[in-house]
Amino acid sequence: MSALARAWLLTLLSLLAYPAGAVDMEAMKRLARIDASAEAQKEAADRPAKPATDRVLSGSASQMDKLARGIEAAHAAAPNKWYQAARIEDITPPGDDQRKIYKITGMLGSYCLRYPDKNKADQGKAYVGEPLLGACPHMF
Repeated sequence: MSALARAWLLTLLSLLAYPAGAVDMEAMKRLARIDASAEAQKEAADRPAKPATDRVLSGSASQMDKLARGIEAAHAAAPNKWYQAARIEDITPPGDDQRKIYKITGMLGSYCLRYPDKNKADQGKAYVGEPLLGACPHMF
């Protein structure tokens, strides 16, 4: 005998134990719940199972890319925590291959390292290969 049939039978027997005028309302509610759960189980068994590929997140690839870009932009805008390593990003203007500008963002703020043009050694502020430390330029 299944558990569902056993529960239904016990509830029915508890109803029969009372006189005809004094029906236990709790027992009636239990019977209704048992019948409703049995119907739900039958409907679930009749429905075809969904393939595993339907359980993927909804949304197109462009929406997911847009969300990823937004999260990355928010992460880049927030200052680093004390336990995070400094972020180094190359902000050299497009088309300028002779010199490099790197923006370093740490927990105490941002600064830039400018590597001068190797072809112009007479700049006077730094030797060839030595970076200049300073504030970051405002880009476009």
